[in-house]
Amino acid sequence: MEMFKKIMLIILILAVVAGIGFSCYGIYKNKTTEVKNPVAKITIKDMGTITLELYPDQAPNTVANFIALANRGYYKDLKMHRIIKDFAAQGGDVNGDGTGSVKLKDLKEGGDDKEYCIPGEFLANGYRNTLKHIRGRIQFSRCPILYYLRRYDNPRRKLCSIWTSNGRLGSAR
Repeated sequence: MEMFKKIMLIILILAVVAGIGFSCYGIYKNKTTEVKNPVAKITIKDMGTITLELYPDQAPNTVANFIALANRGYYKDLKMHRIIKDFAAQGGDVNGDGTGSVKLKDLKEGGDDKEYCIPGEFLANGYRNTLKHIRGRIQFSRCPILYYLRRYDNPRRKLCSIWTSNGRLGSAR
């Protein structure tokens, strides 16, 4: 009987040590694992494919909306309908002139033919988006489908309060 108690005690000690080891490994893994931002690729008519790194920690709803629309092919082969020298290139409109709007059917299968809108995640709406409006940044206007690819740095802080900055240009072909 004495031998049985010793064996059980050794098994218990080994189980506790293993449990602590697994817990510590899990904590270590969580602390050292780099979480990658989502990357989106869209094809722009007459320009080719661009890769965008998105930042959901800065604008979670805008990023989720963009990814959902991109996955459904909404942005495929749309053109940059407005290019402003020393400022930005604007795209994302199905009409090709800045007047189009997204519908629920663009977002999901069986969706209604109704337009929808998400709140812009920028200062004027109470969001603390800390991304600067600099060259290579992707930003969304107050309409969640129109995006701007920043061509130059913007020293004017005013735009930070009315546009959602939520990613950067990774590459373009």
